[in-house]
Amino acid sequence: MLYHPVGKEKSLKDAIIVVLATEHPLTAKKIYNIVKREGFNVSYHAVYKAVKYLIEQGTVSMENKDYRINSRWIENVKRFINTFESVSIAKEGIESNYFKKLLLSGLFTIERGRIKLYGNMEWILNPATAYACMLQEIGEKLGAEELYELGYRAGKRGASEFIKFGNLKPKGGWESIQPILDTLEFIGFGKPKFVVAKLEKDGGHHFLLRIKDNPIIEIAAKKFGAKSVVCNWLMGVYTAHGEAELGVKNGRLRENKCMCKGLPYCEWESKW
Repeated sequence: MLYHPVGKEKSLKDAIIVVLATEHPLTAKKIYNIVKREGFNVSYHAVYKAVKYLIEQGTVSMENKDYRINSRWIENVKRFINTFESVSIAKEGIESNYFKKLLLSGLFTIERGRIKLYGNMEWILNPATAYACMLQEIGEKLGAEELYELGYRAGKRGASEFIKFGNLKPKGGWESIQPILDTLEFIGFGKPKFVVAKLEKDGGHHFLLRIKDNPIIEIAAKKFGAKSVVCNWLMGVYTAHGEAELGVKNGRLRENKCMCKGLPYCEWESKW
């Protein structure tokens, strides 16, 4: 549900904003049907009245009897949040949330139930437990090496989409890969910390990175312990991105340490 079913008009207005933020344009009748389905015991007249109020306040706009969030209101909200965030960071040293940046910049959009990055790159969100169990089952059936290869192929396709839709420069160096690392962190692939990061123009390199805060690995550690093989898939994904976006040659990551063996982080290394 969007909210708990309450009769207060303010909550109804908030629900209408949420509905139009995730699906638009909509007629008043469609908005009414959605809020009713979400548990609001309200009349069509109440919904219509709330929509009209939001139009008067400049939050919602109407065109040909269809309603959507007013683009000017969105810009005002962006400016307010950016100002607030800048002040907060300056005063308290708070790190900004990368996903919030993507939403505010319009790079990540949610429309009609579809999540897109850069306007064209389709995304889905999966539960981490289901993901971990699926990877473990594949690894047990096909072997750790094949699981790594599957991750590598998935990462290679993902990297090509990042480069294509994000207008990123292939082999663009650290400047190119940082937005991708931030996005991978947001979707649950962990926060990488480079202990060693040497990159040569000919593709020669030495990377030593540690992965923490990865829900897939953490769940695998609890469920499968030292028998977990899920890290092989993730190492394949990271290897493919490194080769595509950094121009690394023979970039295969190998595991030195693993959270599934009781350690506080996973440590992966590649050297050529």
